[in-house]
Amino acid sequence: MSEARQEGISCKTQENSSELASSFISRCCKASIRRMFPAQYLQVSLENIGNDRSQEGKRAWKLLNDNRFKK
Repeated sequence: MSEARQEGISCKTQENSSELASSFISRCCKASIRRMFPAQYLQVSLENIGNDRSQEGKRAWKLLNDNRFKK
């Protein structure tokens, strides 16, 4: 069981909208996501990424919700 689940902290993007992508990735995602994740979104809140309709914004959101990268 992962640390986040043991502490009762959610790893759902919708429930952590104010968290920065970098800290969410560190807590809830495998390190391999960083190879594909657009660097300009690392210091952006999950809410802003979810609302971003640019190609890179959509890519960032999709990667954050991709089960391949969940811990």
